[in-house]
Amino acid sequence: MERLENGDEHVNSKGEKTRVKVKAQPLAVILGITSEKRALSLGLPTSIAGKPHGDKDRLAELKRIGDNAARDRAIKEGDVAELKPTGTLVE
Repeated sequence: MERLENGDEHVNSKGEKTRVKVKAQPLAVILGITSEKRALSLGLPTSIAGKPHGDKDRLAELKRIGDNAARDRAIKEGDVAELKPTGTLVE
């Protein structure tokens, strides 16, 4: 902790000891390792896993949105509509 607050000790060409601030890359590595160890000790996830979004996923999502909009419009216009427990539209 002392090195992070006061910097690394270096010896210059005259033989004098000086303090130099920690550079960004080593600091990023230190913070990354510290954060991951903290998350592991607390039982928190250490990464975020997401599903890839391909064209099929996007098309399926657009279809779902369109189906919901069509269902909402049919109900608002006074058509008789009823939902089955599975969520499908029955006219």
